[in-house]
Amino acid sequence: MGATTPPGYEDLERDLRERGLDASASWPADVLASVVASDAMSFVELTLQHVLADALRDGEPRARDREPCDVRGAVFAHRLDGTIYATLAEALSTLAWAGDPGVERWHELLADVDHDATDILRCRMLAVPSADSDTAVEWLVAHPDWYSLGWGSSSWPPMDVVAVHADVCSMATYEALEQAILEFLPEVEEPACRGFGQYELLAALGDSHLSSVARDRLVELHHRFAEVPVART
Repeated sequence: MGATTPPGYEDLERDLRERGLDASASWPADVLASVVASDAMSFVELTLQHVLADALRDGEPRARDREPCDVRGAVFAHRLDGTIYATLAEALSTLAWAGDPGVERWHELLADVDHDATDILRCRMLAVPSADSDTAVEWLVAHPDWYSLGWGSSSWPPMDVVAVHADVCSMATYEALEQAILEFLPEVEEPACRGFGQYELLAALGDSHLSSVARDRLVELHHRFAEVPVART
């Protein structure tokens, strides 16, 4: 941290030390945003260590106990969600877009922890043009439980990874991604919305490399879902 402590940083540091991520209840998003604006790097270094610690302590890092639902209006939140985590995710994404040299180290730290929360943060940092496209897409294909990666937020990270990298990754990597999307019909989608996640991901692929099978499927799903309003929080 620099010589000047960002306004609110010491209070946040104390709250996190005493309560961990439960401190989110006392920190509105706009206040946290002001801390980030003062010193994003210090905010990331402080909050990331607490996310990692809480994730390691979580007895259910991959909670999947939910009935089929209309995913179009659902929010799939992990157990560490809150204003501090959400602000950290935005800060990491912003720093990744800016090409911050800390991104590689943050990826390594997050890779050592098995939790939905850490996967989402990695996904957010991969959804930027400066990330290696083959690496980003291969990582996404290897983590196919995509609804766990931030569905219901204003930015669905897997769709962002697809939109940023599908046109520029290698053809072999693209074909693996397209096939994974065509097979994406999770049980959590109730019958009325079965295929909606697949529709959004196929649309994010763009037109450059779509196979005839994927194109036909996209047209079919478009007729089903294009006029359906999607509620996002």
